[in-house]
Amino acid sequence: MKKFSDIIGQKAIIEHLYNALRTGSISHAYILSGDAGSGRKTIASIFAAALQCENLQAENIQTKNRQAENPEPCGKCLSCMQAESGNQPDIITVTHAKPNSIGIDEIRRMRADLQIRPYANAHKIYIVPDAEKLTVQAQNALLKTLEEPPEYAVILLIANGVSTFLPTILSRCVVLQTRAVEENQIAEYLQREKGLSSEQAKVLARFSGGNPGQALLLVDDRDFLELRDNTVGFLTRIARVDAQQISEFSSGIDPARRDAFLTFLMMWFRDVLLYRSAQESENLIFKEDIQYIIEAAGLLGYGQLGEILDQIDAAARRLKSNVAADAVFEILLLKIREEYRRRTA
Repeated sequence: MKKFSDIIGQKAIIEHLYNALRTGSISHAYILSGDAGSGRKTIASIFAAALQCENLQAENIQTKNRQAENPEPCGKCLSCMQAESGNQPDIITVTHAKPNSIGIDEIRRMRADLQIRPYANAHKIYIVPDAEKLTVQAQNALLKTLEEPPEYAVILLIANGVSTFLPTILSRCVVLQTRAVEENQIAEYLQREKGLSSEQAKVLARFSGGNPGQALLLVDDRDFLELRDNTVGFLTRIARVDAQQISEFSSGIDPARRDAFLTFLMMWFRDVLLYRSAQESENLIFKEDIQYIIEAAGLLGYGQLGEILDQIDAAARRLKSNVAADAVFEILLLKIREEYRRRTA
């Protein structure tokens, strides 16, 4: 069973929920807001399991000083095992028939069910994914529950943001906003839990945009990893390729990966610039390709590297202007090759 300590980042949210569990000051409604993949659903599930954990409740009753440790679901009691399997009778996930909205009927059914006391636990918890899709009518129906909730009710709204919520809803909920996670934390997690090399983990962490879920998706994305290998392989020999090879490589870039390709180029030449400046590899992303980084740093001066990075920026702008991508990449790679050859001539 996952625990709060397994969550990457989100310290402020986790400490808030730890404190609620320690003190027993549980709100009747929370909004967990943030991007998909940021940990919102996992945090909600852990919090729900902890609220219902039989051993944790027993500890709280027996322990006078609840501040002694961080309360986590035990993962061993019947309630925790039911929660992990999705069969905990007092943890209910609210579903909706229409893909783009949660209507008043779903909330009315939840409110009717809420009148029934918990089956065997201290709380009755409702998890509402996609809560940003609640219609105005559904929110008004929910508001009636939030104004006079049963003492055992806890409602966890999971949303991409809070802009669609009525002010009256926001005023009656504790809003917990997930934040971007530092790249080094994501990279360390990928190395530890997924067995990735330092370079692989750093690359995926950089592309994740601070979103652990996105990084985990990229772990199993073979096309993404193939693009990385092909790009690095091409860059290691770019000074020696001919125009035909550049044209063929450019036309073979997946249209869905064009931005990723440019980001790989930017990361590679920033590594080259960093090594040329500091003569050390500790902070490089492509550390496993250090021999090629060293070679490029010896071939390219600061002026050439600055020109290459400027050309990559210019290529990104041209793509946004709907210029033919193959031509953009071909011109870019020819200019990069020119900088190599100008330095080595």
